Amino acid sequence: MNRNPFFLFSGILTVIMLSCAAAPQQADKPHVVTQDNKKVYLDEFKGRLVIIDVWATWCGPCRMLIPELIKIHNMYGKTAAVVGISVDRGLSEESLKKFVKENKMNYPVGFGNPSLKDFLRGVSAIPTVFILDPQGKVIERIEGFDPDIGARIKGYLLKYKLLEEI
Repeated sequence: MNRNPFFLFSGILTVIMLSCAAAPQQADKPHVVTQDNKKVYLDEFKGRLVIIDVWATWCGPCRMLIPELIKIHNMYGKTAAVVGISVDRGLSEESLKKFVKENKMNYPVGFGNPSLKDFLRGVSAIPTVFILDPQGKVIERIEGFDPDIGARIKGYLLKYKLLEEI
């Protein structure tokens, strides 16, 4: 039987391409590189409500939201995860680290990166907060400062049975 090397090679190439398409690389998965240079993958929070805050250090409404997010993290940290994505241009990692420490931000914070393009695409105002359900699907997008964000989060936690009503 005569075997054509082209067909053999194309068959192997097809298998490799299909296996790569079926199993995305870890680097492609949405993640934040925190101010401590740790990668935090959003899928680590499956089963929890996820609050993604797109913000900047120079933004007044963004700064007003930080204490609310700290409260949410403190109150609901076992069932809700808060992640901050800074879109500051030209801000050094050291400056971000200093800002996070000064503002007592106790949740993962990092710069935007290409893995987050689906969340960052279309953001035209900051702060923009994305709320993800326990399966990782965006269920709400909030643009601007929302003084009632804590009540919204509590409502979602109750809806998804991640919090017992007292």
